[in-house]
Amino acid sequence: MLSLLKEEPNRLALSGRLDMPQVAKIAQTDDYHLAKEVNCVDLSQLTYIDSAGVALLLRWSQLASQQNQRQLQFLDAPKAALELAQLYQLTLFEAAPESA
Repeated sequence: MLSLLKEEPNRLALSGRLDMPQVAKIAQTDDYHLAKEVNCVDLSQLTYIDSAGVALLLRWSQLASQQNQRQLQFLDAPKAALELAQLYQLTLFEAAPESA
């Protein structure tokens, strides 16, 4: 199950699974469209993400850019999200610093 938690007025945190069934549920609610003030989405508590989840994040990023002229920042993306974004050649997530 996926939880969407608004931590601060401009920050949303996702926790749980972000997969096709959860994306389908989100698409049927107002949660599909992020509030105008949200500019940061914390992904650190996601336990699973698939290509549908990455597609939802991409859609949110596009909506933020088109509707509100802002760039949505995704924080602490899980490894699976980074790998899917790389596979699809998406620049959704900022590169993590290399470990020494």
